[in-house]
Amino acid sequence: MFFGKKEARPQEPDKQDVATASVPEAPEKELEVDVPAAGGHETAAANTLAQIRQALDAASSAAPKPKKAVPTEARTEEEKERWGDRSLYKSLLAGLYDAILILDRRGATIGSNGRAESFFGYDQAELWNKPCTEMISAITPRILTKIQMHAENGRFTVVSAACTRKDGSTFPAEIAISKIDLLNEGDLILSVRNQERRAKANEARKLEQAALTSAGAGIVVCRTDGMIEMINPATTKLLQLESSADACQRFIGDFCTSHEAASALMRTPSAQGNWLGEMEIVTGKGIVRKVLATAALSDEKKQRKHIVVTLTPIPVKLSSVAADSPISSH
Repeated sequence: MFFGKKEARPQEPDKQDVATASVPEAPEKELEVDVPAAGGHETAAANTLAQIRQALDAASSAAPKPKKAVPTEARTEEEKERWGDRSLYKSLLAGLYDAILILDRRGATIGSNGRAESFFGYDQAELWNKPCTEMISAITPRILTKIQMHAENGRFTVVSAACTRKDGSTFPAEIAISKIDLLNEGDLILSVRNQERRAKANEARKLEQAALTSAGAGIVVCRTDGMIEMINPATTKLLQLESSADACQRFIGDFCTSHEAASALMRTPSAQGNWLGEMEIVTGKGIVRKVLATAALSDEKKQRKHIVVTLTPIPVKLSSVAADSPISSH
């Protein structure tokens, strides 16, 4: 049985109904809530909220409407038990991927699901009546008031913020917030999606990109047919090119003095071994340079395989007349 005023709402959030906000981790900084016009930001968390509201509205259609909202200050154990008896409500929240927190107008937690307990490390009893700011410090009372203003118009607010667990550790999250008249008018429902795994993956990609950019040896990534897809700055300098775009979508053999060597680069790498040897490359200015080259096949788990080639210039001996020799025009 659900209590609260029924209010018709759209089943799916339109793009213009989603407000986006970027929340700094520092609690003393104010959240800038931005409500875009057409072309706003629609998220998976917002879609989850729309599905929850649709299901709750349908389930509460047969429920008696309370004559008067219960003041938040006068909540009793009997009221708390009424929440616990709502099997449909509990089943709905238990089946959701996101952590769900339901707040009253003060920002106190009056409902949650198992994912919330897992995310934040509290049990259900500990979450009851817990201030939201203890778990999401960026959502201060002042910010909560702004969010409630958006929610009054049936709009979502999507927030990126750091959440704090019971043990004091934190995790990044995307939080979609909307109004839900479940127990009292003005209650808010928060759908919290843990972004910790994505943040770690993004950090790993940044480290890989930094290593690629700062590497002293030239690195060329090409398809198995020899078409170049990416080169690093060291390769751009080695080949005397204006930019990396000058090499992309060109055959790697275009930069080799011997197409046989280029074919060996493409043919030899396999799961059993790599290619290693000396070869000559020709720069964009027609200069021939000797390099030590290696070629290895990329991750075998990927269906679209790539060949990674490294090019290390071979130091010129002191007796050499010149470091580079121009390629013959004949």
